[in-house]
Amino acid sequence: MARSKRQYGSGCLLRRGKGWAIRWREIEITPDGKRKKVLRYEALGEVTKKHASDTLAQKVAAAGNSKATTRSRITFGTLTNEWLATVAPMYKQSTQKNHRHIVKKHLSPRFGDKPLSDVTRQEIQAYVAHLTQSGYAPKSIDHIHDVLSAVLRTGVKWGHLPENPARGVDLPTLKCVRPKWVLTTTQAGALLEALPLLARTMTGVAMLTGLRRGELFGCVGKAWI
Repeated sequence: MARSKRQYGSGCLLRRGKGWAIRWREIEITPDGKRKKVLRYEALGEVTKKHASDTLAQKVAAAGNSKATTRSRITFGTLTNEWLATVAPMYKQSTQKNHRHIVKKHLSPRFGDKPLSDVTRQEIQAYVAHLTQSGYAPKSIDHIHDVLSAVLRTGVKWGHLPENPARGVDLPTLKCVRPKWVLTTTQAGALLEALPLLARTMTGVAMLTGLRRGELFGCVGKAWI
């Protein structure tokens, strides 16, 4: 009786001594963003044939699912360098400077050499815990996490990740360090009376709208022109 031919893409079971191994194909994303099919191999050890067959079926199903994780060969460091070169310039100069500092001091030493697929939500949560135990303020941790999330979000857009693992990470509660205060109506009136016309206008607009300094200077500058 002729032996039926194994269907392409279904993977195969391999007997290895007293145990089993499996082999299958899946999509891999190369550092330049191209996709190619590669052969995977995993030794399962002394397990039953059914266990090996079920494991193989799971691998093949995941490889055939367009929404499943495709393995990217790019490292976090490579992605970060591309992000700094092509995405970070979209931010204003002061923000770029802050982001580059965070990447250099915090993110690259921790994740730089890791394959992007190894930067998991659990790994990021452990890093947040490390920063907290090292005495970093919640606000600083929040900034570091924001930059990390921005880099990984780009990884998702470029097809290297199925989702952003920085989302859903528990962060320390932000606390207001400096006490908040506001001028009373009498104090606000006295301040406006003491200022020259241009400064009085800018201060009055700021009081009524809550604009930040950069926004305020931009509005007044356009009106002045």
